[in-house]
Amino acid sequence: MTNVAPLGADKCTTSRPDDKANLLPEIALLFEEMSARHGKDVDCTLMSSEKGRARAALQNRKWNTDLPAEILSRDVTIDSRGHPEGREVSGTLFIPPNPRPGVTLYAHGGGFAFGSPACQSRFTSLLAQYTGQVVLSLDYQLAPEAPFPAGLHDVVAALRFLSSNQDKLGLQSGPVSIAGESAGANLAISALIYEIRAGRPARVAGALLICGNYQHNPDTASAKAFYNGPGLTIPRMARYWSWYAPEGKENDPTLFPLSACDDELLQLPPLAIYAAGIDPLLTDSTMLFERCVALKHPVTLEVVPHVLHGFIQMSRDVPEVQCVIQRMAAAVLDWTFCS
Repeated sequence: MTNVAPLGADKCTTSRPDDKANLLPEIALLFEEMSARHGKDVDCTLMSSEKGRARAALQNRKWNTDLPAEILSRDVTIDSRGHPEGREVSGTLFIPPNPRPGVTLYAHGGGFAFGSPACQSRFTSLLAQYTGQVVLSLDYQLAPEAPFPAGLHDVVAALRFLSSNQDKLGLQSGPVSIAGESAGANLAISALIYEIRAGRPARVAGALLICGNYQHNPDTASAKAFYNGPGLTIPRMARYWSWYAPEGKENDPTLFPLSACDDELLQLPPLAIYAAGIDPLLTDSTMLFERCVALKHPVTLEVVPHVLHGFIQMSRDVPEVQCVIQRMAAAVLDWTFCS
């Protein structure tokens, strides 16, 4: 199945890189309020990793309030047996009342360097609420202290664990989905490719990929259109890549998934790709979608117009974002009911 929402990649190039006029009114108002309260946007990538993470956590705190009261959260540890480096991995379960079978493994965004399960807890709570299934948000290792493949290995370990050990987390066994946003979307699809290349394709019902970065290319249509944002900028993205990606790995599909061969893409589960209409990474999503379509691989794409990178954080203030998350949850349920 293929589907494209209105607003293709070609339309993104018609906006000036610094033009906020095309944002949803609610998002434009948020920009104005944040500027009035905090002044100019602070670039966390220009700080030390420790200070940058603290500042990013502070900035994200405002998005993660008014969580659904019925969703419980519980910190868990995944044992080291399935980890390529033999280490434990921690995460947070988001548990709806009377959960139906099935679990979604989620990798948060943050440029491989920032973020935590707490930084996107409203999104994961809503995903658990709308699917009625448990979400495991992983607290993976972060660059630059732990560059590639450290965070990837953590996601691989969690994926392996969930395939046969859900009961050890007190869960009812059911289909596994994987999801991620931004750098987390890269880690999610990269973990699937990692297992394919290891000769053990993961038993995954589907993959939900949101605003992902699947290559390091500052010359795509969307990168040129939104080089300086609003929101994510190409200079920030370059600094994230410099922290995470080692030299000489340009053709490694577990680092840059768009370099995967056709046979590897064909072994992926069904993909639901979501992208922001105002995002330097938009072209990454459309390119992944187009490759899957050409291969007749099950894939959908929704380009959400008038929103920017990281839009899933804005569900409290922007009703349209909450509607998009409901559609994401519907995609997850479609896979799990078919599994």
